[in-house]
Amino acid sequence: MATRQVSEKALNDAMSALEHSWGRGFNRNGLANANYKGLPTGHDDLDCRLTRGACGLYKGGVIEIYGNESGGKSSIAMRTAGYVQKDGGHVMWIDTESGFSEDLACVNDLDPSKMKMPDLVETKKVMDPKKDNKEEKSSFSLFNVNEILTMIYDAVALNVYD
Repeated sequence: MATRQVSEKALNDAMSALEHSWGRGFNRNGLANANYKGLPTGHDDLDCRLTRGACGLYKGGVIEIYGNESGGKSSIAMRTAGYVQKDGGHVMWIDTESGFSEDLACVNDLDPSKMKMPDLVETKKVMDPKKDNKEEKSSFSLFNVNEILTMIYDAVALNVYD
């Protein structure tokens, strides 16, 4: 694998260009040095590692949790969302793996009846061309990645979900 040496001047020029486009806060050195409100995950050790002061996850951020199957990703996400609900916040759960479990949610103090969970399957009524009487039939299709990311962006832009 080839490595590329980037000069300090090139790095500074790139950061200056990004700051010019996106504002002064772009050159910040990570969440640990920032003064943001955090959402607890329910796991104190993890909260301490994510941010100084055991804040947890950055409130207002879009968080992606990835890892091996049965690694506890859903449990951490549900526990954190449960803390958001306890704090009076609003939760939206976008389940791209179709693996949401109400039982697991309840174990992790998340109330599914108080959150939004958009359906990622689009249902369309279409005319069946094989039938003479032109019966309607349902057609199901999954939203593509671009549509799901747009859905996430639109939900975040509303600034009502924690």
